[in-house]
Amino acid sequence: MAVPPPRGTMGTPSAAAQRNSATTSSGACASATARGIQRRMPLPAAKRSRAATSVHQAPRNPDGPFPVAGPAATSSPMVAQRELLRRVSRTFALSLEILPPPLRSWLGLGYLLLRVADTFEDSPTWPVRQRRWLLRRWHHALGPNGGDAAPFVAAAAQLPAGSAEAALLDRTPSLLAELRTLPPAAARVLRGAVRRTTRDMAFWLRRGPRFPTERWLDRYMHSVAGRVGYLVTDLFALVAPAIARRRAELRPLARQFGLGLQTVNVLRGLAADRERGWIYVPNSFAHAVGLEPAELFDPVHRAAALAVVDRLVAKAERHLAHALVYVERLPRRYARLRLACVWPLLFAAGTLARCRGNPAVVDGEAKLDRAEVRRILRRSLPAAWSNAAVRHLYTALLHPGQKPTSSR
Repeated sequence: MAVPPPRGTMGTPSAAAQRNSATTSSGACASATARGIQRRMPLPAAKRSRAATSVHQAPRNPDGPFPVAGPAATSSPMVAQRELLRRVSRTFALSLEILPPPLRSWLGLGYLLLRVADTFEDSPTWPVRQRRWLLRRWHHALGPNGGDAAPFVAAAAQLPAGSAEAALLDRTPSLLAELRTLPPAAARVLRGAVRRTTRDMAFWLRRGPRFPTERWLDRYMHSVAGRVGYLVTDLFALVAPAIARRRAELRPLARQFGLGLQTVNVLRGLAADRERGWIYVPNSFAHAVGLEPAELFDPVHRAAALAVVDRLVAKAERHLAHALVYVERLPRRYARLRLACVWPLLFAAGTLARCRGNPAVVDGEAKLDRAEVRRILRRSLPAAWSNAAVRHLYTALLHPGQKPTSSR
């Protein structure tokens, strides 16, 4: 599951800017793990002969893993894309590196295109009016007729020199050129998803950080995360016939997956987002404990604030219950696709366990440490093949000591 673009500020990296779908900044150590898994990933005996076939060749079985050809992972555009991804989000690069081509390059490009829009939405470098103008220009540039990338390169010059965001905007001409080289079906998926998200970001900039009810927060999270679930599933369906047959069933689950990951993002970045003027807490949640959202950060109201935190944790759990079903519905022969979804799901579960009743959520940040991330990566390998193992590990991380339910 590709992850929602991180919410954050530009310039000097903040905790919010570095946050990425319930994972931690330990992506640097995990990235090497992903590369090792690609080389040594254990396969059931029945799968080994098929896995030995190059991913650039159609396997004999029409439902075989990846029958669509894609660019070599060592080509210059792929290398440049990988380096840029590691600069803007090491943890997302982790899930990407386990995927085979062409999915790796398609989803990598999609993430970078979304990060451009996210940069325009979040950056304090420009006034709101200019950010909305940049989003409108980006929406146009992503259209089938394309557009001039000069405004985005010019915007890069206004960002701190050497920042990942400046490097990203400098690369917009090549990103748009790469989009034009994709197979038509993949290009349509990326254009549609990124353009809709870009349009919605302009709406939220105009509206501002106001979420009267949970429904309004879900509407926002659908814009920046639920649509990503659709994008991932639609791209999976292009290369995996068995997933294509389940696409109608998987897309609603994918939306819930995105909302769950974004709710975890909200919890992890609650304090940092408040510093830039956004509080992703519905007014109704705060009013239920007699407070306004801004009062949740006052130590005097700590008990009430933790009640709201636990309500957000429960909300994330409800969404992630659907995410677990999403993983279980992915055919087990697509082990790399499953693993790319299992990792963010398990990181989210572990992070939620850290957030529950934890004052650090409103004081700073509650997150997994590097040792925990490495431990999850090691324990997740068998889970890629087994629904029961996925469910057991998910439950163990989310509710330590609780007996897992049986796999569906």
